[in-house]
Amino acid sequence: MRKVSNVIIVEGPTDAALVNTILHCIVEVTGGAYVSRETINYYKELSKLYPILVLTDPDQAGEKIALKIKKEIPKATIINLNKKDCIKKDDLGVAHCSKETLLKTLNPYLVEGDINHNKLTMIDLIELNLSGENSNKLREYVCKTFNIGRKLTTKTFLKRLNALQITKSQIIEILK
Repeated sequence: MRKVSNVIIVEGPTDAALVNTILHCIVEVTGGAYVSRETINYYKELSKLYPILVLTDPDQAGEKIALKIKKEIPKATIINLNKKDCIKKDDLGVAHCSKETLLKTLNPYLVEGDINHNKLTMIDLIELNLSGENSNKLREYVCKTFNIGRKLTTKTFLKRLNALQITKSQIIEILK
């Protein structure tokens, strides 16, 4: 699997699954047409560290999402797939694109590199009281401080902290 240092923003989990079969990178899911202010702020933080590629369905909703992200993050690159490459029966979407076509389309924008850094673990979150019983308020504070969204599951919280290369010592510092 090819390792790249891009962040690829997609609409749904099936799109993310397809990207993850061909690339080792950070893949973020918008969850649909409504992209919250908190999510946009998180994407802005990511854009300070990584090149952003926006890969949405070649339809009106996908275009709307891509343009919203591009407006907020001008240096993001919108990836345009041909509709004919993304159709399966009556359904249109990135998830229906072949791996070969997707890789060929993404290739000019991919930046070689590894995103493995010193990563926080679930054990770190437990030690910092950011996981488990009564951790919600503390986790919300950390989310707000680092612009990673709000009301995140522990798994998503951990993923986003690691994507932004937040260290355990940085978290300890803000919790003082």
